[in-house]
Amino acid sequence: MNRTLIILLSLVVVLGVAIGITLYVKSSPTPTASTQQGNGTPVSVPNVTTPPPPGDSNSKEAVQAAYEAELAKHPSDNTKLYQTVIEGNYALQVYAGNVLGGEALLKYDQTQDKWILVDGGGGSWSINELVVEGVPRATATALLSDVTQ
Repeated sequence: MNRTLIILLSLVVVLGVAIGITLYVKSSPTPTASTQQGNGTPVSVPNVTTPPPPGDSNSKEAVQAAYEAELAKHPSDNTKLYQTVIEGNYALQVYAGNVLGGEALLKYDQTQDKWILVDGGGGSWSINELVVEGVPRATATALLSDVTQ
């Protein structure tokens, strides 16, 4: 009796795990393209290009305002904004302060109709680093080619 009960419970557990794995695999998004990080680790990158944000949201002023709003949340070291580069739904904001400086990555969120800070950076971005953050390779290349070095 105990042996039969143990076998029955084991089958139920195995069946439950199999169903769970099947549901998880079916709900996972399938990447449309992949690339590799500098260390050879594959990174999924969608092959979809998105149109630029509408109207005033596509302006450098909108990107700067979004970044300044983030700076206001965390008192900074006298940060000044310099060059702003926009490519599609992504932007790089060049900044420098008394201690820190670099290029911040922002993304236009269409559902919220505003620019969102993805990563404050700190130094210069490389194409592979931007791709790891989800920026399509062509967009990353265009962003970096427009940033004054």
